[in-house]
Parts: sequence; structure tokens; C-alpha cells
Amino acid sequence: PDAHRSLCRRIAGLLEEEGGGRVFDLAYYYHTAGEYKLALPYALKAAAEARGLASLQLAEQQYRNALLGASPDDKETLFRIAFGLGEVLMLRGMYQEALRQYEAARENARTELEAFQVEARVCETIFKLGETKRAIRACEEALSRMGVFVPPSEIRMQLAVAQEIVIQVFHTLFPWIFLHHIPLRKAGKEMIICRLFNLLSYAYYYEEKISLGRILWAHFAALNLAERHPPTQELAHIYAAHGPAMSVCGLFTRSDQYVDKALEIAAQLHSVWSRGQALNFRGISFLPAGRFHECIEACGEAARLLERAGDQWEYNMAKCNVAYGLYRAGNLVEAARFGQRSYYEAIEIHDTTSASSCLSVWAKATGGDIPIEEAERLRTMFPESACHPIVEVGQSAALYWAAQGDCAKAVEILEENWGRVRQRFQQEYVIAVLPWLVTMLRLKFDGAEESEERKQGLRRAFWLGQLGRITLPFFGNNGPQILRELALLSLFDTKLDKARHYIGLSIKAAQNRRARYEYAQSLYALYRIERYLGAKHAGRTREESMRLLNKLNAADIFFRLERKAAQLEAA
Repeated sequence: PDAHRSLCRRIAGLLEEEGGGRVFDLAYYYHTAGEYKLALPYALKAAAEARGLASLQLAEQQYRNALLGASPDDKETLFRIAFGLGEVLMLRGMYQEALRQYEAARENARTELEAFQVEARVCETIFKLGETKRAIRACEEALSRMGVFVPPSEIRMQLAVAQEIVIQVFHTLFPWIFLHHIPLRKAGKEMIICRLFNLLSYAYYYEEKISLGRILWAHFAALNLAERHPPTQELAHIYAAHGPAMSVCGLFTRSDQYVDKALEIAAQLHSVWSRGQALNFRGISFLPAGRFHECIEACGEAARLLERAGDQWEYNMAKCNVAYGLYRAGNLVEAARFGQRSYYEAIEIHDTTSASSCLSVWAKATGGDIPIEEAERLRTMFPESACHPIVEVGQSAALYWAAQGDCAKAVEILEENWGRVRQRFQQEYVIAVLPWLVTMLRLKFDGAEESEERKQGLRRAFWLGQLGRITLPFFGNNGPQILRELALLSLFDTKLDKARHYIGLSIKAAQNRRARYEYAQSLYALYRIERYLGAKHAGRTREESMRLLNKLNAADIFFRLERKAAQLEAA
């Protein structure tokens, strides 16, 4: 061992004589020789290079090696090591360890700016742990300490939103005056404030009793502030997030423009992470627009880039959106496989938010064929205020119980979750609880004996279906299901003209979106209506529906829930 250390020390000396450019080798040989202080500067440089190359495991190793050579009195170096190591661990999904490193960085921060940088990363790590309420509180407190006023009441919040929107209008109309006019050297803590605002808009999005105004305030405040400075990674991030925000409002042209801007900045900065995130948000924008194949392509490429960049949380979100795109397009087998695999990968790093969405896709793509203990375990991981993930898990559990034949329990779960959703602004992932509630009410009473409970249940299902129709201009993906349910509910009530009208609209909606599984289901519903009417061509409609279901390997999935349809097939 002594001879080995001596040789390593000599090799390191020779490498230094060559100019010291081989930082990885120098860090290794000095570390192996036990010369930790001499290894320190090279380990820090190697860690920075490894992180730039997205070799996060290597970067972590170099930061830990550097820590061995740092003096307890050298606060600057200790801060640099702890902060860098915290960022690497956060990207790798090791959130609790990252928080411990950020605590060490906070203790060694020498300036207010360094302390604020740590605060922003702590808030981000808490959010990625799925603790949205705690993340909101941490973000708002950090912004207050940085001198940013967070409106406490809804009235003052609405005024703040109006102000930020007016500023954005001026930015859009007169970009040569208001955009990029403050150099980065004068930014100070503004980039940290941008990061906190953007994170806050994310956290607001997932919470239950948060108004749309708060989300818009945080989002537009981040956008307006970042646009004052030259293009940065923060601006690329905010531009990318602006895309889905505008697509929800139906402003698809503006959505595409801002994602394009994010991609341009990513190209200028040569940032793999920024490009991956922008493509992920582009896919998210495509999903509500019914552009499923483009969603799959964009989010698939995003997942590849984000995996290369090493950001495990963003990578999980991209894969989840691929699974959603596959499900909506009708590729159920692939969606189930993708959703299941992504669920376990997200659980492995305690990314419960992504896991809830992946479980939901898995359940929908298999007709409820999931392990119920996973849904029950995941449900306990969220506080009551976490609306988005709780609703996703609730849909998964409801589909499981419906597949077991207990539609009453499925209705109970969905009623509870609909109570959460209707109190807040709507978005693509949680509004799906409404059509599924209508479906479960219909399944519960389909074929049941006439009673007052059945009459009231079907009446409520029809009323909720009409409510769902109102949302279709914004959430068109639910159109085929909502309209199909209204057709079948009209059939139960012997309103045959309405049944024919609604099923025609359902089939057309499925064709327009190229939603193959929805189209096959609507054809089968048409067959049920034609069979009731005694139409001669009902058999041909049934054959076409079954051909499509079999082609999609979805017949078993369909009949798992549609027990009445299964009885018709048996007959």
C-alpha cells in the first residue's frame, strides 16, 4: 500500500508538470495517494465537467472526494461542494440526501445571494418529494424574504394578476422596448426569484383549493421578470411552461410559438436539459389538442434527452405523457406496459406525483387490471390538499373495483373525487374523473331492476353528462366517452332520437381525434342501439366494432368493464 500511494503521488506530479489539464486523472491519483487537499481543486473541476456531460454518478463521486480535502474553516469551498452535490443528488432523485446537503450549504453560505440560491433548491426538492403544500409555504416565505410581495387575499391577487397580464401584453406588442434590456450582470437575485415563481406556479397547479388566479400570477410574474434579461435557462423553462398554459386556454398558435422560442434558447445555450424539457411541454400541449401521435413523438424524444441530462423527475413526467398519448391514441397494450414500468420507476425514487399519473394510465389502459394495494399505498402518501395526484389514484381504484363488479364502490370513489375537482380550475388530467363518473353510474344501473334509486342514479348520470358536454370545447378528448354515455343513457330512457343523435356525435368526435379505442367502443354502443331498434344492419356494426377491438387487442379490456355488453356477446 505504501508503494502504491507513492507511485500515485509521483504520477500525479508528472501529470501536473504536463500542465494539469487531465483533471480526472489528477483527482484520482492524488485521492488514491491520500493527498486529499491536493486532489481538492481537481476534484471540483472534474465534478463540474462530469455534470456538464450529465455523468451525475461520476459528479457525485468527485464532489464527495473533494469534501475529504476541504478545510472546516474554508466556507467558500464547503458551500460550493455541498451546493453542487445537492443539485446532483436532486437530479438523480435522491431527495432526502439532497436536502441534507442543502442544509450544509445553508450553514456555509457567506452572502445573502448564496443563501437565496439554497432556499430555491430546497423548495424545488420539497416539491419533487410530492409535498406540494409544504413547497408552496417554503416558496412564499422565500419570496417574502427576498422582498417580493405575495398577495394574501384573493381580491389583491386578482389585481396582481391583471397587472402581470398587462405587462405581458406590452412585452408581446413591443418586444424591442421591453425584452432583454437588462444585462445579466445586473440581474442579482432576479433569476432566483424567477425560479421560485415558476416553481410556485407548478406547486399551485397540483393543490386542491388554489384559484386559477394564483397560478396565473406566479406564471406571468416569472415570465415578465425573465424576459427583462438576455436568454437564460430559466427563460427557456418559463417559455416552455407557457406553451401548455396557453393550450388550456385554446391559444394553440401562441402555445407553439413560445415552445419554439424555448427550443431556440436551448439551442443557443447548447442545453440538452432545456431542449428535453421544452419538447416535454410541447407534448403536453399536443395532448389536449388531440394530436396524440405528435405528443408521443415529442415526449418520447424529451424522455431520451432528459435521461441523458440526468433529471429523473422530468424524465418520469415525459414518460408519463408518452403513456397518456398512447392510451388516447388507442394503443392500449403499449400504454399499459409503459405506464406500469414508469410507475415502478417513479416509486423507486419516491416521485409520487409522477407515479399517480402512471398508475392512472395503467388502470385505464387495462380496464382496471392493476394491483389495488398499489393504489391504496400511494393514496396514503398524499396530504388531503393534493388534488391532482389524489384524483389520479382515485380513478385507478375506481376502475379496479368496477372490473371486480363493484360499480357501487367505484361510483363512491369517483363522487368523492369529483367533489374535489369541481371546486377548482379544470385541466386535462383531473377533468377525466367526470366522464368516468358518468360511465360508472351507467354501469351500476345497466340492467338493474326498475327502482327509485335507479331512476335517480340515471338522472344524475345524464345531468353530469350534460355538464361534461359544456367542457368539451376545452377538453375535447373526453368527447367520445361523454357523448357515448349520453347516447346509452337516452336509450335506457327510450329517447331513441336522442340516442341516435348522441352516438353519431360520439363516433364523429372519435374519428376527428383518431382515437381508435374510443371509436371501437362507440361503434359497439351504436350496435346496442341498432339492436334495440331491430335494425337489419346491426350485425355488421357489431362485426366492425369487434374487428377493431380485436385489432387493438382490447376486446378483453372492453368486456372487463362492460358486463352488460359481455352478456350480449354471450347471447
